[in-house]
Amino acid sequence: MINAKLEIALVRAIREAKIRRHEHVTVEHILYGLLDDDLAARAIVVCGGDPEGMKKRLEDFFASNLPMVKEGIAHDPIQTLGFNRVLQRAIAHVQSCGKKEVDAGDVLVFSPFRRDQQA
Repeated sequence: MINAKLEIALVRAIREAKIRRHEHVTVEHILYGLLDDDLAARAIVVCGGDPEGMKKRLEDFFASNLPMVKEGIAHDPIQTLGFNRVLQRAIAHVQSCGKKEVDAGDVLVFSPFRRDQQA
């Protein structure tokens, strides 16, 4: 159901959280993983975004805002509710419209990072 490129981006997101010793894998990690996906990067650029600038801002966010697990403690970061909801909404959308696979574009559509969505 999830295409291979999206799976790579999600693995990248989880790996990034683990490398940085973050307690949780968040929607910000999803976005970070998607920035290296060609489809996602093109969509961001077409919408007026700057993938490289976003990557830098996310790295700054990771460094200053997310709880870390102490050194020497084995850990696997826990997926947040937001992380799971983004994926569930993308999957439900794909199922309802008859597509066979979820791709990076589907995940971007249901992420909380769109400017037209207000919290």
